[in-house]
Amino acid sequence: MRTILLLTLFVWTNFVNAQDIINLNDLAEKKVKSTPTFSISDNAIDFKGVVHAKGYWIKFTGTYSRSLHIKNFVGGDIIFECTITTNTSDKTLKFTDCRDWTINGEKAFLNGSGNNSGAMIWVTGKWQNCHLVGFRIDQKRNGLPVDTPNGGPAVQFESYSDPAFNHKNLIIEGTIVKNANDEAFYILKTRAIGGYLDTLIIRNTDVLNTGRDFWQATGIRKYLLIEDNIGANGGLERNGDHVSGFSLNEKNGNVIIRNNMVLNTPQFMFSGGGGTTLIENNTFQQELAPGGNQGLYLRDGDFILKGNWFNANNSARSVIGVDKAKVTWDVSNTFVGKQPFFVFTGGFTAEVPVITNETGILEIEKSTTGQKVFLLYNGQRIQIK
Repeated sequence: MRTILLLTLFVWTNFVNAQDIINLNDLAEKKVKSTPTFSISDNAIDFKGVVHAKGYWIKFTGTYSRSLHIKNFVGGDIIFECTITTNTSDKTLKFTDCRDWTINGEKAFLNGSGNNSGAMIWVTGKWQNCHLVGFRIDQKRNGLPVDTPNGGPAVQFESYSDPAFNHKNLIIEGTIVKNANDEAFYILKTRAIGGYLDTLIIRNTDVLNTGRDFWQATGIRKYLLIEDNIGANGGLERNGDHVSGFSLNEKNGNVIIRNNMVLNTPQFMFSGGGGTTLIENNTFQQELAPGGNQGLYLRDGDFILKGNWFNANNSARSVIGVDKAKVTWDVSNTFVGKQPFFVFTGGFTAEVPVITNETGILEIEKSTTGQKVFLLYNGQRIQIK
C-alpha cells in the first residue's frame, strides 16, 4: 500500500509542475511515448484540455519532415527549437482548440514546399488568448507573377464557425516570413461566418515576397494595433487594386497603424473602416509595383493621418481613395502622386493644424509612474500609449 501511494504522488507532481522535451527525430521514429501530460498518435499530440500549472512548458527539438498537430493545449508555453520541413500541401504546424498559451519559435525554422504549400502555422477550432513570438518561415513560393497558387497563407488564425464565439486576444511579434504563397498573415474571416477577437496586436514582423497582402485582419471588435513592421515585394500576383500591405477587410474596432514600412507593393492599405483609425509615422513606396487606382483605399470610418510619407506615383488616380469615409490630416504628411485624395460620393477630407495636444486631438496624462497618451476624436477617448 505504501509503494502505491508514493508512486501516485510522484506521477501527480510530474504532471502539474514538470517541463517536457520532445525530440522530433525520436517522434519520427515512433520512440516518443504518451505520458500523463499528453497522448501521442502518429504526428498528433493531444494535451486533453487539462489546465497546466503556471510555468509549464514543452519544448520541441531536432528536425522533422512532416506536419505536426497539437491539440487541446491549455496554459503554458510551447517552445520550438527545431527545423520542420514539409513537401506537401498539408499544414506544417497545426494547433486545434488551444487556449491561454504562447507559441515560441525564436529558435525555429519552418521550411515550405513551394506553390502548393499549405499554411506554415495554422490555428483553428475554439482557440483563445494566443501569443505567437518568433519563427523564421520560408514558404518557398517561386516568385513568378502568376494567378493565386494552390497553397495557403504563411500564418493563419481561423475563426470558429460560430459568429458569437470570442477568440479574445492575439499577439503576434518577431516573426519573419519569406516567399508567402498568398498572404503572410491572415487573421480570422468575416463576422457573418465566424468568431471574432477583442484585441489584435501585430508588431516587429518582417515580410519579404508575398502573393498577396502582408497583413490581413478581420473581425477585431475593440482594438487593433499594427506597429513597427516591415514588408517588401508584395502582390506578386500583380493585381494593383487587390494587394496591400495592410488589408482590413471588414469593419473592425478602433485601429492604430504606426511606424510601419511597406515597399514595392501596390497599396499601403485597404481598410473597411469601423471605429477611429489613427495612421501615424508610416512609410510607403510603390517603387516598381503596379499602382492600380490609389495607394491607400479608406472606406466607411474616421481616419486620422499624421506624420506619414506616402509615395503612390504609379497609381492612376490618387495617393488615397476616400470612399464614404472621413479623413482628417495635417501638414506633417507627405503625399507623392497624381493628387493627394480622390473622394468618392459620401467621402470627406479635412486638413487641420498640426495634430498635437494643443489641437485637442491628442491628450497626455502624466503621473509619477509615467504617462498615458489618449486619442480624442468624434466623442471617443482611446488610449494609444
